Order: sequence, then C-alpha cells, then structure tokens
Amino acid sequence: MKKHIPLGFICIFMVSLTFQTDPKEKAIAYFDKYNSKNKMNALILKSFATLDDAKKIFNKPEDAVQFMKLMEATEKKMKEEPVGEDAVYPIVDINTFTIKDIKEEKTNYNLGLLEILHKFKPTVRFFTVKLMTDNIFEKGYSYIYWMNINNKWVYVSRPNLAFRK
Repeated sequence: MKKHIPLGFICIFMVSLTFQTDPKEKAIAYFDKYNSKNKMNALILKSFATLDDAKKIFNKPEDAVQFMKLMEATEKKMKEEPVGEDAVYPIVDINTFTIKDIKEEKTNYNLGLLEILHKFKPTVRFFTVKLMTDNIFEKGYSYIYWMNINNKWVYVSRPNLAFRK
C-alpha cells in the first residue's frame, strides 16, 4: 500500500526551504545571468529604488526622500550616457553583509557607509556584485550596492553620497 504525502505538507515544506535559502546563493542565482557590463547596466536602469523601497531601507522618511534625489540623478545620468562596448565576465562574485556585520567588523564595505549607518533600518542587507575575469590582471566591475526588498532586487548605488554636504 502506497502512502501519499498531503499536498499541504509539501507546500509548507517548499515555503520553509525558500526562507532558509542563503542570501548570497539567492543573489548569485539572480545576478549570474547579468554577467556583462551592458546587461548589468540595463538591469540597473530597471532596478532603481522607489520611494516606497527607500522607506523600507531608511529609519526616517526624510532620509528616504533625500536618498531618492541621488537615485533620480543617477538614473538620469545613466540614461544620458551612450551604451558602450560590451564586455562579458565569466565570474560573478557576491559579497553580502548587514549593519551588524559592519559594527562587528566582519566584512568589507565602502567606508562611506560608516557615516550613515544610523540612518538605516537594522535589518537591511547589502550586496556587492562583482563582475570579474579569471585573469587577476584584467579589471572587472563592482556594483555597490544592491538590496533585496520584498523579493525585488533594488540598486541603491552608494547611499552615503545622498547625505554629503
């Protein structure tokens, strides 16, 4: 006699697996298909944070508004630049960290973040996406920073620039 596993149990199991996915692995799975400069730039253009996204990143609404000024200027500048020659990179490397990791000095990050750590909600997770070759003498590209907000990848650029005087 065959035993059947109830469908509800299978669904709950699959959902629990989804929530246990390593954030770095999730990022690699997503960004791996954007392994060229032009693909990444096209992705960025459709992945800028919205004001609602920014409100989920920053503690104060006025900081979210200030940040959005930077995002709008960055988007405008990128749209004005002509599409350059493309370059494909076989290695997509991800670094991910939280505010806690920064405070505990457990990660590498742009030092500008230290100036504005107090502005972020404590739950934010940063991702740096690097496109690289296997030749250490060839340059690659670093895309600082990405966040995953409500299962949507959002490019937040270097957020500290939004708060410089």
